[in-house]
Amino acid sequence: MRRLALLVFDEAHSCVGGHAGNRIMRNLYYPTKARSGVVPHILGLSASPILRSNLKGLSNIEANLDATCVTPRLHRQDLLKFVHHPKVQRLEFPPCKTSEESITGHVFSKLRRLSERLSLEQRTSSAPSVPHRSSTRAGRSTSQGSFTDFSDQIRKFYNKATHVYKELGPSAAAYYILRTTERIRNKAELLEASAFYIKEEDKMVYQLQHVFNREELTQAPDVLSLRSQLSPKVERLIAFLERQEPEQCSGLIFVQQRAIVGVLYTILANHPRTMTRFKCATFVGLSNSSHGKLALCELLDKEAQKDTMLEFRTGKKNIVIATDALEEGIDVAACNLVICFDAPSNLKSYIQRRGRARMYASQYVIMVPTDSIQTKLDSWPELENALAKMYQDDDRARTRIALLENEQESVDDSLCVGATGAYLTAEKAMSHLHHFCDVMPRQRYAETRPVFSFREKDSGLITCTVTLPNCVKSSLRSTRGRRGWRTERAAMRDAAFQCYVALFEAGLLN
Repeated sequence: MRRLALLVFDEAHSCVGGHAGNRIMRNLYYPTKARSGVVPHILGLSASPILRSNLKGLSNIEANLDATCVTPRLHRQDLLKFVHHPKVQRLEFPPCKTSEESITGHVFSKLRRLSERLSLEQRTSSAPSVPHRSSTRAGRSTSQGSFTDFSDQIRKFYNKATHVYKELGPSAAAYYILRTTERIRNKAELLEASAFYIKEEDKMVYQLQHVFNREELTQAPDVLSLRSQLSPKVERLIAFLERQEPEQCSGLIFVQQRAIVGVLYTILANHPRTMTRFKCATFVGLSNSSHGKLALCELLDKEAQKDTMLEFRTGKKNIVIATDALEEGIDVAACNLVICFDAPSNLKSYIQRRGRARMYASQYVIMVPTDSIQTKLDSWPELENALAKMYQDDDRARTRIALLENEQESVDDSLCVGATGAYLTAEKAMSHLHHFCDVMPRQRYAETRPVFSFREKDSGLITCTVTLPNCVKSSLRSTRGRRGWRTERAAMRDAAFQCYVALFEAGLLN
């Protein structure tokens, strides 16, 4: 750490908790600073220096990075000529009035009944009704643990389908369910053809296939069905996209859950009002939960998204449907439209998503239901302005230091020479030390003034070390103050006095 001159943290707002950047600071930077005081400078970069919508988070980030958050102030008007904040607009949609129960015979109802039955069996510890294949590869018995895992998979599947139902509509939920069951059947066929040993987690594929067949969830998903029974929210989105010029449009659509990404992509890619106007793609994060190895609820091919951002930059794709994985770390200068299908969850997401729309006269659209009286969206501009004032205030850190330095600390040390009556106080030692250095022999390219450096202890007290010009004997060049002080001014007086006493005792003063 002592050999580094500068540490740069991109997306500095993430340096909290167990984040790698925060661990570097906590485990390496601060211990080194406490031992020797020699640490690198810190440069943190962020468009939104808080993680949530609480302004106190700014102080936490500053403390973690041992830095002060600032923004350019000189030539700010020239800078703003090249920063194009998009126009923020609300896109309101009526709430979905169709209830689950009103759709008789819908595949969604079948999945709901299956989930409820398995949950009941799990709660009552009934004998599990989950069969395994009779082949030796799949196993013959079903343990209570494997039944619980199976029941949890079905429950998660049902919860995802419910979310798709509420956000995208009945036809989208039916497509999502049938497309998922089709993937399970296809995977079971591949495993059947495999001559290799079947892993334990693959056994669940046969269980799922059997249960889906038993529940008659075997129809092929119909893409054409996605043209009807869509939610008002999707209809509103399609109507908005229709008003855009596809040749000039380059946009991102942010959604909350990965399940929505795949289904919404299929809708826009096959709906007659958008299929010929927009070339769509998807992007989600690459992380996977260790508890979701089967990825039952995933409809996306992550291999296919490797070229998504390149195609978006080159114009081969002009709409990308993404999760918040795309909020940070991308820079597409041609992006002129950002749509929040799901409203941002906090101020950080609000700012980060807006920052993706880089072109002049870009649009930043946030979809909100018409029956919402007040949303966080109404308060975010005020919070952002308050945050901006905080880090535009160059005097913020200086004010804190000035208040501390105004505190009067008395350094009572003194030196009296009995033979002559010469008397030196700590308050006067500073000027005497500067005079001593000033009469030293001049050296080219060498500084002749004393140099003061400070070190803050864990207790918050400050100690000072004074270093004299290199023409002074090496054993006398560096002197540390006797104890810690609350202010730098008192610490400097202490160090200067101890240094001057050492010079006198070494015979360098009359």
